[in-house]
Amino acid sequence: MKFRYIFIAAVLISTVVSYIFSREIYHFYIETYYLTIKKESPESSAKRAWRLYREKDYSELKDYLNVLLYLFPDSLEIRRIAGLYYIEDGSSEEGARLILSTLSDNSPDRRLLAKSIEILFRKGLFVDVIVELSRFPAGDDPELTFLRGVSYYEIEKYREALRFLLQSRKYGNNSFEIYYYLGLVYEKLKRYDDAIKSLQRARELNSINRDAVSALIRLYQKNGQYLMAERLMRRGGYRK
Repeated sequence: MKFRYIFIAAVLISTVVSYIFSREIYHFYIETYYLTIKKESPESSAKRAWRLYREKDYSELKDYLNVLLYLFPDSLEIRRIAGLYYIEDGSSEEGARLILSTLSDNSPDRRLLAKSIEILFRKGLFVDVIVELSRFPAGDDPELTFLRGVSYYEIEKYREALRFLLQSRKYGNNSFEIYYYLGLVYEKLKRYDDAIKSLQRARELNSINRDAVSALIRLYQKNGQYLMAERLMRRGGYRK
């Protein structure tokens, strides 16, 4: 029995050592081939990677990026290309995080910032949205400011939500969504008159949205406006 355990341990150790050794050989091959023989640099490699990305040659790009991320882990451009590829390949969260890691705190690429934030928002990662937009202020961007406001609403920080939703409207966001969420936030803050006004405006912009109609009926009832609630239900805007 003792010999059996010794044998199993020896096999495991041998397997681990072989794996480590094989990886060392693989890394030596990559470094020799790409750096010594092909004399690739972060700049030349990024240029080729961009070409593969634009041509949608994803099968070759995938393997090439694996090599580049090992050789040039500090290259922001290569990591950015990898992030865009991961998004196209279906690993959108990983891609978004990789892109965000490449952006400048002071002057981030607005297009890439918006693309990444929208992915995190759709994934329901509201705390991450707030953290990232704290790092990269949205300025007067109405959409990013709106996403920050809704993210605060989703984590039940209603005063912060109201602040950013109002800013989004100030920056030109007059969509159905901004008035709908303003209505919900005002409701949570027990400002029922403001909530009703916001939801009425939302309903003017989208009269068939069931969530907005339901919320407006609920607010009428909370505010003691039972006749208005009943009238809205009878009009066919809401059916139980």
